[in-house]
Amino acid sequence: MGEWRATTWGKEISLEYGKGIRGYADAIGPYRVFGSNGPVGWTSEALAPGPGIILGRKGAYRGVRFSKEPFFVIDTAYYVVPKSGLDMRWLYYAIIHHKLGEIDDGSPIPSTTRSAVYVRNLSIPSLAEQKAIASVLGALDDKIDLNRRMNETLETMARAIFTDKQDRGEWPELRLSDVCEIFDGPHATPKLVDEGQIFLGISNLSNGRLDLSTTKHVAPEDFAKWTRRVAPTAGDVVFSYETRLGQAALIPQGLDCCLGRRMGLLRIISNEISPTLLLRAYMAPSFQNTIRQRTIHGSTVDRIPLIDLGDFPIGLPTGADGAMLTRMLEPLDAKIDANDRESKTLSELRDFLLPKLMSGEVPVTDTERILEAAL
Repeated sequence: MGEWRATTWGKEISLEYGKGIRGYADAIGPYRVFGSNGPVGWTSEALAPGPGIILGRKGAYRGVRFSKEPFFVIDTAYYVVPKSGLDMRWLYYAIIHHKLGEIDDGSPIPSTTRSAVYVRNLSIPSLAEQKAIASVLGALDDKIDLNRRMNETLETMARAIFTDKQDRGEWPELRLSDVCEIFDGPHATPKLVDEGQIFLGISNLSNGRLDLSTTKHVAPEDFAKWTRRVAPTAGDVVFSYETRLGQAALIPQGLDCCLGRRMGLLRIISNEISPTLLLRAYMAPSFQNTIRQRTIHGSTVDRIPLIDLGDFPIGLPTGADGAMLTRMLEPLDAKIDANDRESKTLSELRDFLLPKLMSGEVPVTDTERILEAAL
């Protein structure tokens, strides 16, 4: 490993303000528009060339993003312009490592100021070593992004298959209570701890999947109380009945968890219905429309009336039709789950390697064997 030179951020980069732009949320264009917390839309004109880095300037969460392509930045964020020959992707990981997005000036609206960034110290390796470090960390992020895009395609395929069969099939008229039991989760929140069984929240529901990238936990004694009414098991469908209406996900094998507030659970009672079909039917446009039609609009939150949920009509195939459709959908769901598990492992490896590589604690040559095994 070569020598790293000591410097300050102000000597190495300039944080350039984004610009105001209208209509980006609904626009169609080739260039991504970024705000303080990531992508927010599209536009027909770029503000900065790619590759580039976006650093959030205002707001409770000021993220750091990397764009390989030209992009636009609105006025709640900066884009980064190097003053010397730095590898842009290494610079992106350096900004993450030094937590520049977490600098707070103490104002009522949390903000990251240029003056607060510029005075901070950092050490920079040779350009060759920057590229090597960026190559290792970038390979992991590229594979994670590939898995994400692959899953978007698989999910689109699965939804299209189910919707097409539903539209063309002569499925029996069913009520939700014909095929499953409906459980209400606890109406309170336990004391949360750093480790233990997972306390599911409605924020863990994401477009038909469980997102466990951020989890809360409960102590064993509280877990017993919170699972007294119902303990989620593999194949159950959990859903939100307040605020994030329409969101649902399957409980996978081996997940030890309890329900949080505003969550309900569907447990299949029919031998002719698979968990895959129940989730797909819940997320299908026809049932989502039923939810919208029967939502109770309160003064503070919207909610699904659980007392009436069992009478909601739901489109589901039974018998041979259901078995055939399950056989078509389960391999797609299994591949999505496998990609998610791989991405989680790769994310953990990246987060482990990043501080060691960016501080020079571990030479980049020592990570090549680890990277080969992971990819």
